[in-house]
Amino acid sequence: MRKKVISYEEVKVSETTKKKCKEYLENNPITMYWDYRDKLSLEQIDKLMKDGFFDLQDELYELNSDYIYDLECKLLQEMQEEFPELAEIELSDLREEFMDYVSVDLNLKSMIKNTPDVRVRVVINTNYDGVGYQYRGNGDFKGHGYISDIKKLLRGKYDKQSFQQELDNIMSSCNQFIFYFKTDVESLNGIKEKFKNKITIPKEAWAGFYDSFNGSGSVLEVKLLKDITLKKQYGKTKYDTIDIVLDECNKDYSVEKTYGLCNVPEIKLKVK
Repeated sequence: MRKKVISYEEVKVSETTKKKCKEYLENNPITMYWDYRDKLSLEQIDKLMKDGFFDLQDELYELNSDYIYDLECKLLQEMQEEFPELAEIELSDLREEFMDYVSVDLNLKSMIKNTPDVRVRVVINTNYDGVGYQYRGNGDFKGHGYISDIKKLLRGKYDKQSFQQELDNIMSSCNQFIFYFKTDVESLNGIKEKFKNKITIPKEAWAGFYDSFNGSGSVLEVKLLKDITLKKQYGKTKYDTIDIVLDECNKDYSVEKTYGLCNVPEIKLKVK
């Protein structure tokens, strides 16, 4: 016997049928499964740093929208088979309620925990051109404004001999002072937005001059004597700022690619 054709105005699904549908859905959930070993890519970590957890979660949802749509279609098909007495238009009317039972766990928290520590640079940007090898003949680079700024920012919390050694080993033209270390991905969640005023770098971090444009630098062995706290906007121009950079996720040369360093110190940043 053919089903009666009804319009949207005539759709009246009984509460008893709705209850049966709900009980079926509760006992037969449609779930989106993930590999428990999944982890974030460098690009996703970079987005997590810049935009935070929920923006990355939305992006993951969009990337998997086809898969999620297939799950929704699978659910509707199951409901059609389980409740043949419902007309197609009645199933359509109940669709929104059915979709509440499609379990879409994007697994982002687990992915963050699964992702190994990453290498990060804290860069002291400047309005100057950067420190170049052409200044080495000046001994301690006394005539260079950027180096004077660095010394003021470090406020004597560094070993002077190691700082001079760093200057003597500069081999390229656009070096900026950086702090270099590894840290866990969870602590980087939304750090760009959280960093509004100051940043504190533990003394265990490596420090020195690095040229990301040419893939060159010094020995990164400036010995810090105490933790260093810096203002995000430390100078008078808009270029005199502190930036947090994911080392291996930029168009420029990473420290990792240039040096291939191991035993990089693991630390946690403090920002406010």
